[in-house]
Amino acid sequence: MSFFYSKTFLKTVSIISIISVFLLSFRTGHRIYDLITNPSYYAALSLGQLYKYYFIIIENLVFICFFIFLIFKPQKFILVGIIALCYSFDNLLSDHQTPLIGIPMFTLCISTFAIRGFFLNNTKLKISIFSVIYLMSLIIPVFYDDNFVDNCITKIAISIVTFASLFFSAEYARQRGSTQATKEKVLNIASFKGLDRSDMFLLQDVLENKKYKEISQKIHGSEGALRNKLSKIYKILEVGDRTGFLTIYSGYELIYEPEQIVGKN
Repeated sequence: MSFFYSKTFLKTVSIISIISVFLLSFRTGHRIYDLITNPSYYAALSLGQLYKYYFIIIENLVFICFFIFLIFKPQKFILVGIIALCYSFDNLLSDHQTPLIGIPMFTLCISTFAIRGFFLNNTKLKISIFSVIYLMSLIIPVFYDDNFVDNCITKIAISIVTFASLFFSAEYARQRGSTQATKEKVLNIASFKGLDRSDMFLLQDVLENKKYKEISQKIHGSEGALRNKLSKIYKILEVGDRTGFLTIYSGYELIYEPEQIVGKN
């Protein structure tokens, strides 16, 4: 799991975000230019078609803002899942049948949410909600899709392939981490250069789901200073942010034992 918060991964997210901003800006700019230079064409469209065209432009502008944010805050890559969910809605539930992209986008959304720990709490409820969304994507098109049966079969087939791929990937990751899984879940803060015992106590409060305001009052400091301090700690741990830390180390015992590090060396 820590791979998803490594410098290499987060840098890749930033690069992908830059490319996405460029592509979306070009595409959206072209749509706006076409709207301005061809008013007669759009005047002939129905109100529903025109509204959908406007919605696409607004949607792309929102996504551009999301990707710009990700350039500077790649650890918030759950935004990628939100964008993927929006695209999957458009492709799976609208009258533009493109299941080849809709299902993978929906899968990308679920994967991103899972990595960010979205399913750690109220797991059954959240899985049920996503299952209902998936079933809706199979059923709703019957009201407007002339090729409903073929498209439905295609969606199910793609779903089987994508979810099977996710399962085997997750199983592979689980087997690779099986050796560590058999050991006691202990995080020795002393093994990270730049961290000390006081940092361990701060992280322990985070693991106990204490609010930053509560922690800052406890140590008699400002909340802003605490946030800056913890941001540096998260960077050293390569967990991205509070959510990443909780996702990876929830259930761990925190210790600070430099002698263990010396013994290993």
